[in-house]
Amino acid sequence: MRVGTIVILLIVSTLLPVLAEDELNVIYNYIVAGDLVAAERATNDFELNSINTSNDSVLSDFYYLKGVLQEQKGDAENAITSFIKSYELGENVNYNSDLSHLDAMFRIMRWFFEHDDYNECAVIGKKAIKMPEVVLESYPGTPYLFSTLATSMSSLMKYAVVPDIVQKGLPYVQSILSPQDESYYELPICEAVAYLMMQKPEKSDSILTELKYAYSSSGAVHPNLEAGFEALGQEINKSRQTDWAIKKEREKEAIESIGSKILLASPQSPEGCKIWKQYFQMIRGTLEFYYFNPTDVEDEAFWDWCLAQLITRFYVCCDGMPGRSCESYNNVLLKKNFLEYHYGKLHKEPCTWETVADMLDDNEAAIEISQMPDEFLIVKKGINEPISIPIDSILFEELSNADIHDALAISDLYSENNSLHKLWLIVEPYLEGIETIYLSASHVFARFNYSAIP
Repeated sequence: MRVGTIVILLIVSTLLPVLAEDELNVIYNYIVAGDLVAAERATNDFELNSINTSNDSVLSDFYYLKGVLQEQKGDAENAITSFIKSYELGENVNYNSDLSHLDAMFRIMRWFFEHDDYNECAVIGKKAIKMPEVVLESYPGTPYLFSTLATSMSSLMKYAVVPDIVQKGLPYVQSILSPQDESYYELPICEAVAYLMMQKPEKSDSILTELKYAYSSSGAVHPNLEAGFEALGQEINKSRQTDWAIKKEREKEAIESIGSKILLASPQSPEGCKIWKQYFQMIRGTLEFYYFNPTDVEDEAFWDWCLAQLITRFYVCCDGMPGRSCESYNNVLLKKNFLEYHYGKLHKEPCTWETVADMLDDNEAAIEISQMPDEFLIVKKGINEPISIPIDSILFEELSNADIHDALAISDLYSENNSLHKLWLIVEPYLEGIETIYLSASHVFARFNYSAIP
């Protein structure tokens, strides 16, 4: 999935008529001529003399050329920094019809993909494929862009969205590449694999049959591609022989097997705690990474059973368990995001409380207000585990019965010393030095406007 140096030069050559600054033309000419020393000198001159007086449009072009130069010199890390600056500046000036902007986006995608950051790759890719059709048609890397995005989505186990990406990208593959090119088959193979992972071997086999016919008709010889066809065919045959209902039943049996062990182990003891955490992690892993069809009744029954095991056993048995707040926060994230993962609405990997903490600055906090159990869960940067603050059952009852439709009742609810004010007083001592709060509330607690609490 790499586009060679020639693609860079093809894109750079389209900049010449539109470069607004003579200095950028000088850099461009040196790059095309292969004089990288002179190009670097011209780049340094621009940074010394013009960078502070140039507008975002000119700076976007400059950082793109700088990234090309750095990549030509083998300085990949600094090159990607320059491409990101070019992309961000280009977004500021709505550079949605510019080939260099699209090329910068693809090079950022490729960097994230090669570093296994499929989420960030997908975020950029979703924007890239919305570029104007004329731009995508003119860009030599468009087939690779679509196949990189499709592969990233598969790596995130978002198989259901892959066919739409493939169908949007196929016209560009067919117009830019030839059936004699090995790369011609990358994107449709992504679709065949996605259908296979969605337990639809017949659709996968239909795509593979068409690809093999196109390949044999082309007269090309690509041993690696032929081996890939063979391996995919074997996996399709295996899938046909797999009874998915039995597989789900075995998954359920595995969960029940560990579930029987935890009944004999105290979650408060060191050894018992390990077994309980293994149990919860197994259920979360099943729900996050197993493929579910959100419209299938049997699939719904299976994930309902998994969620019921997770929620009830944690709620009933795990007070005082070491690391309890970590499990609680991860359970909340799973419950909130589960269907979004499987509908393909969230193009991100299932995350944990540590992921949230790493994204925060020192003056920020993330707060979950959850039900069953009723508690605040606070995450701040650098903490060892989330802070858990239980919510009093009497206060919970008051909030559950609060009238949120009558104007006078609402005014009273948000007054000082009333239920909401008491609720916030519980958490306030833990927010010293915090300037920004990211708050997410569940069930009863989701009915209120927390920014309006006095």
